[in-house]
Amino acid sequence: MKSINSRSEKVHLFRAYDIRGTYPEDIDAQFYLEIGISVALFAKKKLKKTPHFYIGFDIRTTSSMFAYSLAVGMTSLGALVSFSGEPFPFGVNLFSGLHHNADVTAFVTASHLPPEWNGVKFYYSDGVGFSEEDNVDISSIYLNESYMEEKKKITWQEFSQINIIQHFNEYKSFLKEKFSLNKQLKVVVDCGNGSASLSAPEILRSCGYQVIELWCDPDPEFPNRSPEPNETSLTILSKTVIDTSADFGIGFDADGDRGVIVDNSGQILPPEHTGIMLTNYLIEKEKNNAKSKEKRIILANVECSSIIEKVLGLNVDVRRVKVGHTYLTLEAKNLDALMGMESSGHFVFPEFFLFDDALLLPLITGKTIEFFDTRLSDLVRDLPNLHKAKLTIEVPDKMKFKLIESFTVILKSKISNKIDTIDGIGIRLEKGWILIRASNTSPLIRITTEAETTKEAKELLERYSLLLKEELSKTYPI
Repeated sequence: MKSINSRSEKVHLFRAYDIRGTYPEDIDAQFYLEIGISVALFAKKKLKKTPHFYIGFDIRTTSSMFAYSLAVGMTSLGALVSFSGEPFPFGVNLFSGLHHNADVTAFVTASHLPPEWNGVKFYYSDGVGFSEEDNVDISSIYLNESYMEEKKKITWQEFSQINIIQHFNEYKSFLKEKFSLNKQLKVVVDCGNGSASLSAPEILRSCGYQVIELWCDPDPEFPNRSPEPNETSLTILSKTVIDTSADFGIGFDADGDRGVIVDNSGQILPPEHTGIMLTNYLIEKEKNNAKSKEKRIILANVECSSIIEKVLGLNVDVRRVKVGHTYLTLEAKNLDALMGMESSGHFVFPEFFLFDDALLLPLITGKTIEFFDTRLSDLVRDLPNLHKAKLTIEVPDKMKFKLIESFTVILKSKISNKIDTIDGIGIRLEKGWILIRASNTSPLIRITTEAETTKEAKELLERYSLLLKEELSKTYPI
């Protein structure tokens, strides 16, 4: 076993809503085995029973090895384990865990990060991700090897076979029943060679779409575009939508929990525009339901544009949440939200799932086009645009949160504007805002500004990034 000292060097791998690192510098099969033991003990204590896990994994080269290692660790503590046995995207794996009545679903993935990265996310039986406190508890068990005594108590009679099963067909049937079209639409599907390649084209066709595939062959090296779907990586998707006269396009991230919509004119929609459009559809669809008399709650993380309040504020109750799928899904459950969105392209639609399955995004977009019987570009044409500027500063994981804490104190002494600390440092101005926060997934501090013009957003970004660098370099050279 590793020494406590070597374990303490891995504390930065335990993040707010997952565990992530690079192979082989940070993580290996032994690490995953010990994480499997640690999470099994955590679940056993919290659930007060022998836990049943479902394990799935994405297409990365290390994912199957790490998934098997997790399974070995979990079973060594007497846990029951069901296993996908082959890679699938996020939605298939979470649905399989839900359908199989697992207490906890584990998904081995590093989402949009480069190929040398990997990690694991844990979800409860309702699809809500483990909280930051849960991951802290797991890290404590791992770092202190506090599972050793419990492991000694397990006899050979308490072990069970690892059950290999997946529920792709049930997942496909569920979505086909909910989202089949009455008239065919043409969609360009850009999977970026990621895990969505294994489900999205087939399921969209089953729902009545004419599908044009773009990079829908799984390749863990992601050779054709970045696994991060954004304006830079989706330019060919945009062109393909125009060239094929498609009704819209969808670009997925590497594991299928994020997506970006492109309208029929080739415009890459900001997630906020997509969220506003889909909210309008969901509200209209609900008008004959009892809940339509209530002012429904829409969730948006702190990085989302303020156009959400400007456009939707009179019709819905917009609530801001911290960045991260766990916070979004937990608040969606607690507040009975109609929908939740993140500026990175995560969406939750609790009517169907609490987890953020990106395949719902094109399926609901198609139903929106069908419902309003118009082009997608017409539905978003009149939405206002505010302008953002962004900067990332590389800061070691071990240091980034301390930097945010110290800079909060510095700013409070320098500016008169009210500072909110929902997630990092938020400063609201009369005609804009600034957000400075530590990334939960990467060794970065992110600065985002929004204003009425690009020039004003860039000026805010320059002013606050210089202030950050000047003040922090005195103590923490960047």
